[in-house]
Amino acid sequence: MDYSLISTAMASLRLAKDLSNAAVELRDWNHMVGEITKINGELLKAYDALFTHRSSLFELQEKYTQVVNELRKAQEVIAERERYALFEIGL
Repeated sequence: MDYSLISTAMASLRLAKDLSNAAVELRDWNHMVGEITKINGELLKAYDALFTHRSSLFELQEKYTQVVNELRKAQEVIAERERYALFEIGL
């Protein structure tokens, strides 16, 4: 029995096993890259939606600030008018 042939065969089998494991890992990596691409696409959609909502929120905050200022001015005018008293003047 030639032990060198057996060790060569074992080395070849180990190499074949390593190559098949590498092929499986590569296939899994390629599959994972596809899934990562899908996830990135969904994240970009989410960021776009958040940006749109952020813009809407900013507009609403500006309108809210304007309305609060108008209300404050109206309350000041009402308070000023309450300082005066109306009297009936007869001629």
